[in-house]
Amino acid sequence: MRRTTSLLLLFFITSFFSYAQNDSNKASHYNWYDGIVGVENTGLYVGYEYKDQYRITEEYHKFFQSHDFLIGSLTYNGETYYDQQLKYNVFEDELIIKLRNSGGETIMQLIKDDLNGFSINGHYFHKFNHIENDNDSSGFYEILRDYPQFKLLKKHSKRRIKKLDKNVIYYEYKDRKHLYFIVYDNVSYEVRSKKDFLNIFPEHKEEIKHFNSKNRSSHEVEFTRLSDLINQLKTQ
Repeated sequence: MRRTTSLLLLFFITSFFSYAQNDSNKASHYNWYDGIVGVENTGLYVGYEYKDQYRITEEYHKFFQSHDFLIGSLTYNGETYYDQQLKYNVFEDELIIKLRNSGGETIMQLIKDDLNGFSINGHYFHKFNHIENDNDSSGFYEILRDYPQFKLLKKHSKRRIKKLDKNVIYYEYKDRKHLYFIVYDNVSYEVRSKKDFLNIFPEHKEEIKHFNSKNRSSHEVEFTRLSDLINQLKTQ
């Protein structure tokens, strides 16, 4: 029986059903259900046991934001789970989860093909299979802007550096240059400067040309501001 069907039946039996119709309480309702049936009886308990293959440092790790687990949500096999302990392995583009069960804790790498997307610390990632770039196009991309007519995406990546200290081999992971993409009319375009926005949205050439990109702190700031401008123009 699917988790959503079981949840509705359980709400009905316990006279909790009326509250389940309030979307703002959806996360707490699902968490309540998962706590009753046990996490080992949900669809989350499908994946591979995870262990780091190499000795690494906590400062230069391969994960998004932190070496520690962070609270987030995910959609796995069509079901959404809230308030989970997650780590996004940027180097290998995989999602790691820590699950508590009756026997203690289990750390698992989830099956990538069954993951639709996830969020960690307010950052939203979605799996895309056809992004135009020089490397492997499939994988998880952070959604910086999600407008009705287009999306602005960011691809995180890291490089691995082998180190030797007193005959002990360990690895450090450093950020690579982030890549940015616009998905527009089901076509993806890599963007590296304001000029790329001019090529993608020629109908707004004059407004983009007059956009002030001076004193920008990063490409991300510039590209999000440009995306906000274009969305505003398209919704006028």
